[in-house]
Amino acid sequence: MAHTVQNTPDSKPAPVFLRGLSARLLYAKAGPEGDVNPAYAAAVDAGVDDFQAGRAFDDIPPLLADIRELAIFWDQGWEQARHAHFLREEATQSENLRRGSEY
Repeated sequence: MAHTVQNTPDSKPAPVFLRGLSARLLYAKAGPEGDVNPAYAAAVDAGVDDFQAGRAFDDIPPLLADIRELAIFWDQGWEQARHAHFLREEATQSENLRRGSEY
């Protein structure tokens, strides 16, 4: 595996292979009988972060891709962020149209 890095908004390079690490660790820590909800929440957060970083929907972190539940929650986070972005864009366009008609 190549050791690639990506630049994050704070300009600190983050190794790409660490994406989803917190969700994976929480999932492993929970074990078969533990509470996996924190792992699911971390996977959702990872999906949101990846959308905001410009990653594609099919670019699921390898650490999450092989655990079906984590991949599903990552997908949900990515979709939630996409939907929120769409709503912000739509609201901005509506506001710009409204302001334009005031003049």
